Amino acid sequence: MYDVFISYSRADYKDPETGELLPNSPVSLVKELLDELGVRYWIDEKGIYSGSQFMNEIAEAIDKSRIFLFISTENSNKSQWVERELAFAVEQNKFILPIKAVDKYPPKISIWLASHDYIDHYKQPKQTVARLKEAITRRLEEMRTREELEVVLKRLSFEIAEQQKVDGIICLSYNSKLQVSENVPMISIDRYFGAQIPCVASDNYGGGALAAQKF
Repeated sequence: MYDVFISYSRADYKDPETGELLPNSPVSLVKELLDELGVRYWIDEKGIYSGSQFMNEIAEAIDKSRIFLFISTENSNKSQWVERELAFAVEQNKFILPIKAVDKYPPKISIWLASHDYIDHYKQPKQTVARLKEAITRRLEEMRTREELEVVLKRLSFEIAEQQKVDGIICLSYNSKLQVSENVPMISIDRYFGAQIPCVASDNYGGGALAAQKF
């Protein structure tokens, strides 16, 4: 599992003739920040995954990443491989975080990102690091908490199902984003997660409903 998949054009990162890092590259800026944060990321740094024979590797890396970070430049916006990565990320319903290093997206990119917020590196380059750090930190915290809660709820449901009891049992109804109903009774799962969450009374253990004990 990766925290971030970096989608970019190698032409914005290294000199094609010398292989030396380009000065003031947004790619280097992103890598340095992620390294500082201790974030695990996937990047095709050597440019070896740009052929069609590596499409499965690219797709797997995107699928295993929590955040799809797209560095939008004139070069990346023209790259058919970057466009394919972006299209796959959208198809997989990945959280897409664009860094916009151009004034405007071209139409073929804009059609994928029209509804997405972005970090404006083109007009506000001095704020890029701070905004990127905030966005990544907040999003990863939310996603990790959700993933931990999903594990806890699954374990809790199995334990209660084994009790084969009905009295004092209520169910938590949730969707894939773990959104729960408001203004309903609370259940305590302190011994599992150290938190309280709202629940919906039900005797249905199917359809995405997890059982929990009243307190």
